[in-house]
Amino acid sequence: MALTLGDPDKIAETAEYITQVVALGHVVATDAKRELSGLLTDSGAIYQEAGSNSLIITDSSANVRRIVRVLKALDTAVSEVLKIRVFRLENADAEEVAKIVKDLFQARATRTGPPP
Repeated sequence: MALTLGDPDKIAETAEYITQVVALGHVVATDAKRELSGLLTDSGAIYQEAGSNSLIITDSSANVRRIVRVLKALDTAVSEVLKIRVFRLENADAEEVAKIVKDLFQARATRTGPPP
């Protein structure tokens, strides 16, 4: 069984069993373990190392690669995803517009509920 570290794109897609250590920056390892354990094969395993907020994944190389890609997509800072745009108001009061926007977001959150 091989131990690999680093870029998920360097993990071969084979049936060989490997162990991959994944340090998480934004996602809590306990939560990630719980959510991703359903992606494992019958003989795969995910262990968490809370002190370093890391996951240790053992499974087929192809499946480890898939799980690490999912983790890479999930472990992104909100600031890397959000874009902030500034609009200058010419014919409206900023406080009125702010209240309308706030009300719209609250109404939407009430209809759809909290994000999953």
